[in-house]
Amino acid sequence: MSSGHSAVRSVLLYGSSIALVSASNFASVPILLALLGETEFGIWALLEPALLASIPLAGLGIQIGLLRLINGGGSDQATVAALLPVHAALALCVGSAAAMVTWFLGFDAYVCALLGAAVALEGTISFFSSLWRAQGRPSRFAMVEGGRAAILVAVLTCILLFGAHLSTVGTYFELRVGMALLALLAAVAVVRPHLSPNMSAAWSASCYGVPIVLASALSALLIGADRYAVAFYEPEAISTYVAHMKLAQLVALVATAYFTWFGPVAIRLVNDDVRGSSALLVNSTSVFLLALLIVCANLFLVAPPAWSLLFPQVMFNQQLLAVHLAGTALFAMGNPLSIGTLRAGHTYQAVIVALIAISVGMFASFVLGASFGLLGAAWGRMMGLATYVFAFALLTLRSLPLSYPWLTYAIATAMCILVVSGLTIILPGDGWYAASARIAVANVLMVPLFGYLALAFIRKSDRTQ
Repeated sequence: MSSGHSAVRSVLLYGSSIALVSASNFASVPILLALLGETEFGIWALLEPALLASIPLAGLGIQIGLLRLINGGGSDQATVAALLPVHAALALCVGSAAAMVTWFLGFDAYVCALLGAAVALEGTISFFSSLWRAQGRPSRFAMVEGGRAAILVAVLTCILLFGAHLSTVGTYFELRVGMALLALLAAVAVVRPHLSPNMSAAWSASCYGVPIVLASALSALLIGADRYAVAFYEPEAISTYVAHMKLAQLVALVATAYFTWFGPVAIRLVNDDVRGSSALLVNSTSVFLLALLIVCANLFLVAPPAWSLLFPQVMFNQQLLAVHLAGTALFAMGNPLSIGTLRAGHTYQAVIVALIAISVGMFASFVLGASFGLLGAAWGRMMGLATYVFAFALLTLRSLPLSYPWLTYAIATAMCILVVSGLTIILPGDGWYAASARIAVANVLMVPLFGYLALAFIRKSDRTQ
């Protein structure tokens, strides 16, 4: 099978495997808002960045080093036996630290303890997820990650349908910890690891992976820390702000599917001879951007009528959603454009970029949020995300012989913005009929052209390979 079509097949396979994960994660947001109420949901919204920033740190990069070791020809069983015990112990330490930090910040002690347990368990699960990514086994990835997320949403949905409520955010974390424990037991039952810890191998894996996971943790803060600016200036609006952000993050369904395939491939190629694989790296990124633009356009156009179904408790703000969509798309492009920092000896650059971006984003969110409220905080967040993606692109272009079609990217992005904004003006209305008309026209205008460009990129990749 040609490399281009093989890449597309892998992306589609992983996409179908993790669609359940992303869909379940999003579905839990409106359900939680309904179950917890705005006050407790606001507490959850402030704890979530700490949770998402801590989980990548569990294992201190061993899960990333695992990808490199297995892709480099190491034995799966020997690698798992050597690394898993150390990773699990470190995950417990990171979870304990997360619990202590959140408790110090003033959150309820019991809730903080549950958050720490969730970090430890889900952080250990990330080791198995990395193992199956390296082995090319998306079905196992889906069984543990997707199954856990789907069961949790199903339980929350049943509670909502029976008219009950979650008294505190602690009840939600109890359910999350239970699902994580079941998923971890399932992963252990599938792999049946024979543990033989090797500190030398773990140290080597961590040295490679810790800058990457530290950058991931900082990235989680980058995309979530702006809500602290909102909580500082308009604490009563935190639910509205986070609801718009979460709807925009549905774009992550495409981004995660792509990068789940692209990450291990990029690690292998950039640490080998990238010249022979430059077309695959560049053209797959180009196809990803085109798909990302189409998804963003459709999500923006369908949002007005869908909002009342998803978040009836809060008011819809189309401008706020547009800014969050732009920021989410920028962040998604940061993944493939950061491959220059995946090379051995260069991973520390990801930490520097993330630190600069989060500083810019936090400063801008607080400054603009003081004057412009929710929109100001969102614009500040987008400024941080723009810094993130442009810095990564510059580092990648300096370290790798890659040539991206920037003009094509700019034209496609401008066309998407013009089509969506034009249709919003020409075909106004918040109902499903008006939204369906806008979506139909937008896709008639964009999909054929973007599809043609995507096929051209794939064929170019085939010829080069």
